[in-house]
Amino acid sequence: MFLSNFSIHRPIATVVLIIALMATGLLAMSKLRVNQNPDVEVPGLFVTLPYPGASPDTVEREIVNRIEKSLQSISGVTDVYSNAQEGSARFDVIFSFQKNMIEASDDHEHGLVEQQAKPRRDFAFG
Repeated sequence: MFLSNFSIHRPIATVVLIIALMATGLLAMSKLRVNQNPDVEVPGLFVTLPYPGASPDTVEREIVNRIEKSLQSISGVTDVYSNAQEGSARFDVIFSFQKNMIEASDDHEHGLVEQQAKPRRDFAFG
């Protein structure tokens, strides 16, 4: 009730107060530091596994399909990208920003060792 009565009885003071608040806001906004292109590193691990002499189809069937599932099961993984080429496979594993990368690297290595322990013909990690 006080604010509405004050605004009705003293409109010039109210307008001056609003203009002063707007000017203070504009001054504060000009002092605010905002970087248009912040330096952000996406947390990710990139692995290349050689499979000498194998065609891309064989690499995809023997390596990519199998390992991609185990990489997706690691906690904190947001995206897994894989690429099968002649004689090798490449995996790009992207993690959430909250994930500790040392722990992620250990989980990643454990997942690869686990896959290596499973018997598979002509399959070796390099």
